[in-house]
Order: sequence, then C-alpha cells, then structure tokens
Amino acid sequence: MSPERVIQIWFATRKHETFKKYLKEEGFKYLGCGRTSEVFTRRDVNFVVKVGKGCVTRKFKEPELEKFRLPYLFVNGNRSVGIQHKVRRNKESKYRAFRIINNAVPPDVFLDNYDIHQDNVGWLNRKPVIFDYK
Repeated sequence: MSPERVIQIWFATRKHETFKKYLKEEGFKYLGCGRTSEVFTRRDVNFVVKVGKGCVTRKFKEPELEKFRLPYLFVNGNRSVGIQHKVRRNKESKYRAFRIINNAVPPDVFLDNYDIHQDNVGWLNRKPVIFDYK
C-alpha cells in the first residue's frame, strides 16, 4: 500500500472512526498514541498514519528545533490526519539523536517543555528528527 492509497481512503471516508476501521481492514496495526493522535502502520510500508483528536501538525517557535521536525508527506485540510515517514532507531541511535538535538538548541530552550526525549526522536536520511512532541 502506498501513501496515495491511504489518502484515497481518507477522502472516501472523511470520518475518523470510519478511516481507522478501513486502515485496520487494510492490515494497519495500532502502533501507539501521542498526546493528541493515534498512530497506525504496517510492517511492509515505510510510513505511519497519524489520526488526531485535534491538530497533528504543530510548528516550533524556535527555528533551532524546527529544522529537526519530521516533515509530513500529507496533511488533510484541518490537519487532523497526517502521513509521515517511519524513522529508524535503536537503543543506541535514539540516545545519539537526542544528544545532537539537545546540543543544537540554546540553553534557554527546554526540551522538556515540548516533551522531547530519546523516545520521541530518531533518524531519517542520516539526520536526527523529532517525530512526537507537545
């Protein structure tokens, strides 16, 4: 399945519960939830689908953090459904990614305020990225 097919399913349903039902029927598994969204994926795809109770996309005020934000492949009009690449990470690499991000921001920017920690970061195209934050 491609991201384009997921987008087609969204536009055919346009209701969160129906959309999640179709995703499950297409073999997507519930991966977990963030503060405002549920995340679904399949083993054979390289993306995740976020279905939010509110807005799934938010920008950082600080440009130092914004450059690490994982971009979206698709976001619907009211920003409650989004598709992002899967990130790569293991125990060692997520700590390394967090260290790089933490060292790149000024001392007055507290990552705790955004709930950014080693479990919310990973790697995409050999660059550290933040994929979950508040």
